[in-house]
Amino acid sequence: MKDRCRNPNNPSYARYGARGIKVCDRWNKFKNFWQDVGDRPGPEYSLDRIDNNGDYEPGNVRWATARQQQNNQDRTIWLSHMGMDRPINEWAEITGIKLGTLDTRYRRGWSHEEIICGKH
Repeated sequence: MKDRCRNPNNPSYARYGARGIKVCDRWNKFKNFWQDVGDRPGPEYSLDRIDNNGDYEPGNVRWATARQQQNNQDRTIWLSHMGMDRPINEWAEITGIKLGTLDTRYRRGWSHEEIICGKH
């Protein structure tokens, strides 16, 4: 976290430090970080920023699975249908429609209902 935000030689620096993402000063001491974030719940979890444009700071981080982090990216496509907001990859699982098909419908400008129900 600190290295990718502060070290221009880090391979991930362009997506973090160069974008202005910072680590709060409070977390310069691990004890403070641990008090704010707590133990990692399991090996499948890593640190995630809730607001991708926000800093690493209390209230903007959580322990998340790879799937949760994938769905929390700026490029994630969210669709709303029947009162449910879900990422497009979850709609593919729910409906059994290939992700590529849903993505094509989205890029063609179909409504959310049309994308999910296949009616255009």
